[in-house]
Formats: sequence, structure tokens, C-alpha cells
Amino acid sequence: MAFEFVESNGVPVIVANGTIETGTAEEFARFDAKHGERARYVFLVSNGGVGGEAMDMARTIRERGLKTVVPREGYCLSACPLVLAGGLERVVYPDAWLGLHRASIRHLPAQDGADSLEQAEASMARVMDFLEEMDVDPLVWTDAMRTPVEKIHVMTHEEMIETRIATIVSDNIRLR
Repeated sequence: MAFEFVESNGVPVIVANGTIETGTAEEFARFDAKHGERARYVFLVSNGGVGGEAMDMARTIRERGLKTVVPREGYCLSACPLVLAGGLERVVYPDAWLGLHRASIRHLPAQDGADSLEQAEASMARVMDFLEEMDVDPLVWTDAMRTPVEKIHVMTHEEMIETRIATIVSDNIRLR
């Protein structure tokens, strides 16, 4: 994921664009410490990536009191909604895509079925606890768990607001 500090209509923002990989949360924290002291928003455009990194990045965003935005014609898919959850306000423009799917646990060593199931369940519990910590309805993740890894459940505006994964869905946003 690449990070850039810009001003949008005079408001300082960090643009986070790309795949969330191992080390992304640490890179974000370093970038923020060096360039983001004035930033008020994090704009997200991402196809997702590593869930644990997304949650760590979200916690940094929350600690800093930043707001998150999925901009016009943007997309926030897979693990990216976990980053979005970190914002004190979570803005999604109506023409942006917010999508979820079941996590894949590819990076783990081969194990028997019982161990794999136990690991998957523990991972989902961590995600749901995290969402609750961020004041997002953890049941939002049921749609993710129902959607195969190779597909995406694109959330409706109503789902976004009902689950609080987005606090605002509007194209009439005034950054401040």
C-alpha cells in the first residue's frame, strides 16, 4: 500500500492506495508520524489484503482520532473495511464500493481439519471482537463469512448504515 499526504479543498488528508500486506500497518504508522500530524482524514482505495494488518492500521487511525473515507468512484474490499472501521467517522460516497468476503488462511502451515477449523473460528472471533471495539455491528461479518473467497458481497447503503461500518453515505460531504 502506498501513502501520500495531500490537501483536499484545503483539508489535510492521507491517501492510502493499494494492497494491505504484511508490514503495511507499521509503514502507515511511520508515514503518519512523519507526515500526517495535520491530517484529519484517511482516504482508502484498496482491494484488501491481510486482515491482521488492516486491524492494526485501523487501531492507529482510531488512536489518532482520524476519520476514514472511501472516495467517489473508490473501492474498499476484502480486509479494507476493517481499516475503514477505525475512523471516528466513516464516510462512503454513494458511487463507491464497499465489499466483504470470507477470509482465506493461506499463510498458515498445513494442518488437520480440526486444527484448521479451530484457527478459522478463532480468527473470526478476533475480527468480530475488533468490530465491536470500533463500534461496528460485528454481525456485518456474517455476510463476509457467507461469501466465498473468490467473490465479493457489495454492501448496500442501508447495510452500511445499519451495521455502522459507515456512519455517513453521501456525496454531499464537506471535509472539515
